[in-house]
Amino acid sequence: MTLADQLADEIAQGKGKRLVKAIVNEIALDPELKAIVIKEVAGNLATKEDIKELEDKMDKKFEEMRRYVDEKIEGVRREFKEEMESLRAEFREEIREVRGEINELRREINELRNQFNTMLKWMIGLMASMWISIVIGIIVALIKMGG
Repeated sequence: MTLADQLADEIAQGKGKRLVKAIVNEIALDPELKAIVIKEVAGNLATKEDIKELEDKMDKKFEEMRRYVDEKIEGVRREFKEEMESLRAEFREEIREVRGEINELRREINELRNQFNTMLKWMIGLMASMWISIVIGIIVALIKMGG
């Protein structure tokens, strides 16, 4: 029994479907190989119409495969685009949150700065009043000593 006979038996039993499908797909991808295989296999067994029909079927199968691959690629592109949109939205939200936190920190810093300035003015006033008290005390002491 030849390999062709074994393959034919397996196909008849439904076992060789994947193998034949893989072979046909490979042949369909290469136009030169397709033409050679059709001429060699069909040779004297098929008419020109049979060969043309087989070529048309293989072309159709190849076109179906191309469309299937294109659809899958388009699906991946859509998913990628959706994922990127989602990531952009998340990134924008993170930036908004960080900006909010930065603004809150700026507000707190300004508040601390105002408190510090108020405290500094109070201390300057306190020191000025102390100096005035000291100067008045010295003047009073000098007046008492002189008089």
